[in-house]
Amino acid sequence: MSNVRVSKPARAVSASSRKAKSKAPMRPALAARRRLRFGRRGWLRGVEGAVATMFVLEFTAVFAAGVGATTLGTIDSQVSLLGYVLASLFCAGAFVLMLDYQKLYEQDRLLATWRFPVPVIAAAAVAFGALTVSAWAVSGHLSYDLDWLLGFVLLAILVTLLLRVSFASLMASGKTGGLFTRNVILIGAGAPGLRLLEQIHSTKQPWTRVLGVFDDRARDRSGRIKRRIHGARVLGTVKDALTFSRRMCVDDVIVALPWSAQDRIKGLVRSIESISANIHLAPETVGISVQEQRLMVQDGVPALKVSRTPVSGANYVLKRTMDLFICICAMVVLMPLLLLVALCIKAESRGPVLFRQPRYGINNRTIHVLKFRSMYHDQQDLHASRLATRNDPRVTRVGRFLRRSSLDELPQLFNVLLGEMSIVGPRPHAKNAKAAGRTYQEVVQEYAHRHRIKPGITGWAQFNGWRGETDTEEKIIRRCEHDLYYIDNWSVFLDLYIIAGTLVRAPFQRNVY
Repeated sequence: MSNVRVSKPARAVSASSRKAKSKAPMRPALAARRRLRFGRRGWLRGVEGAVATMFVLEFTAVFAAGVGATTLGTIDSQVSLLGYVLASLFCAGAFVLMLDYQKLYEQDRLLATWRFPVPVIAAAAVAFGALTVSAWAVSGHLSYDLDWLLGFVLLAILVTLLLRVSFASLMASGKTGGLFTRNVILIGAGAPGLRLLEQIHSTKQPWTRVLGVFDDRARDRSGRIKRRIHGARVLGTVKDALTFSRRMCVDDVIVALPWSAQDRIKGLVRSIESISANIHLAPETVGISVQEQRLMVQDGVPALKVSRTPVSGANYVLKRTMDLFICICAMVVLMPLLLLVALCIKAESRGPVLFRQPRYGINNRTIHVLKFRSMYHDQQDLHASRLATRNDPRVTRVGRFLRRSSLDELPQLFNVLLGEMSIVGPRPHAKNAKAAGRTYQEVVQEYAHRHRIKPGITGWAQFNGWRGETDTEEKIIRRCEHDLYYIDNWSVFLDLYIIAGTLVRAPFQRNVY
């Protein structure tokens, strides 16, 4: 029996559908998509969820080990109980960051138990070494009790190893109820795709789950549309794969096409790179310009990774935690200012205080971005078919000040709180926004690639002055170049650098109308 998990059968088609011509275009099996349990996107789903969960569990376990060593041992030093708790937090944070630096939060490392001991011991040595050096630099001697420090080190290493071995055993057993699975979609329903599914079946990895197969040419020898290949349901065309990935939690996209189909592979990779998932090429490919080329083995299948998820697993937890912390602090501090701005808007013109505009979010999904209303209510442009210009008569006096000072963006803190946006990321653009009369998608070929992560209130492009009116194609091209640079080079420190620079520069920029 096959261990490859596939989607459940869709509802029976009607008699009229069965009589349709075989050449009719394929459509995704909507019923099958609805029945894909644990398929909805969320940070606790799929491999990303497994990595994020392990990150949180290990941080909590190491912190608990420090508190446990404090309460169980006999402490004789000048440091208060609060000092030991803060030291435990410091060591827990440094410990998991070192594990992340050693790439122990990648999928293959989570399951390879024989790789655990040495990196875990090294992470403990660095974390507790940093605590010792810091304490010595501050007080001139080792402030913390030596017995507590040694007990903390041993407990941290022990609980981490036990936690990782237990988690790896649970993942390998496949008894996670479908919660922590590697969700895969396959592009290509021909002979290479069939061989790939057979290989996945033969490796018998319980955490791998094939959600479906997509192919523009999924037809048998008689010309009829294929419904299944090797037990996996054919859900539609490559275009349908993009729609499917926006609705479901997809960890990996594997392209399985004939080696000779170079032009088709190039175009296909270009069309699906906007999917926020790891993209692999199963066949040998030559002459393809890709974002990242790394040979790896997934489920016994050699594959070339051409695109990776920019922010996932432990990094997702770090970025989301930072977003929530900054967002909550900012809302508390800025609440009087928000109320004052709302009163000024209401006093000058009729209409609601907030303006909701549909814009592109992650995976090209539509989100409704909140802003303070800066135009007269009866002249608002919901779809941004005409961008604001200098001395635009639609903009109110209060709105002109809000735009130049960027205060109109502050309500987007609520979008961050809801998880639709991040503090830092590519700015969300309106769907019909244009540069020199052409839509952004027409001007920039890689425009959709910037939607592989959540949009932000500020970003690398805005930090470097690329904001405001896009009256020339050059302006949107430069913005996209900066956005793609940010996606490829993301780090927590880059986010902090952009936030600090935005606070200093935003009030003095004059190219916003």
